[in-house]
Amino acid sequence: HRVEEEEKVYFKLWNIRNIQKEPKRLKKFCSEVKNVEGLRLTLETLNCTTWTSGFQYLKKSHPELKSLHLKVYSKEKFEFFLDLIQLFGLVLKGLNMVFVGSAEGLHQFQPDSLPCLEELQFRSAFTDTDIAYLLSVCSSTLKVFESRAMRRTEEFCCKDSSFPALESVNLSLCDRLSDKGLVPLIKQSRIIALNVHRTSVTGMDFEQLGVLSCLSQLDLSHCKQFTDQGLCTILKNCPVLEKLNLSETNITGNGVSHICLAYLHSQLV
Repeated sequence: HRVEEEEKVYFKLWNIRNIQKEPKRLKKFCSEVKNVEGLRLTLETLNCTTWTSGFQYLKKSHPELKSLHLKVYSKEKFEFFLDLIQLFGLVLKGLNMVFVGSAEGLHQFQPDSLPCLEELQFRSAFTDTDIAYLLSVCSSTLKVFESRAMRRTEEFCCKDSSFPALESVNLSLCDRLSDKGLVPLIKQSRIIALNVHRTSVTGMDFEQLGVLSCLSQLDLSHCKQFTDQGLCTILKNCPVLEKLNLSETNITGNGVSHICLAYLHSQLV
């Protein structure tokens, strides 16, 4: 897409998608545009190492950059992502990683490496320990967390971390995810939307969560182990729940009717 002359001067927020092949397009963009305060960049390549110079040029030519969202599809080693975070960690607000390989070197992150990260999404070969460490690095600012179709267990969440800003979690198709992994993540958060489709969540430990005063959307579809007790807890402790998906579960409804009647009575009163 050709950038118009007026856009080069006055626009501050940019979205570049589907960059492939060599980083010439990124360098050309950086040299033509006057102001880049915010940038969303989607990079799809099998050879990320050729992009290092392009990212270095971006940082050098636009020191005013305050907000960067990166979405990267790659078969490179994790070192490439470490290089990106070394360059842009202080302004990185969104990170979406899809890559093949281990997260070797992840623990090089320091607690202050990602001070403003709000969105974290990935599909990778991360271990539970890797994810726990990464979450602990950005626990105070994280708003959106998504890790779908991974073999998560109860060990993936650092039990000593809290996520006070967390609003949206998608762990669908993480078939080994249990209550023990989910509860520490959303406890003490202001969670609004939660998707645990096709996981091993039962709801038996949901009493530990207390009142989820902001939760309005919950997807429990295909959670075959979810219990009636878990459903009762949800209905009692989620006062603003608007959307609840229980399709393909084994819920019978036992014990639910009196909760529903109490809720209707409170609305009438």
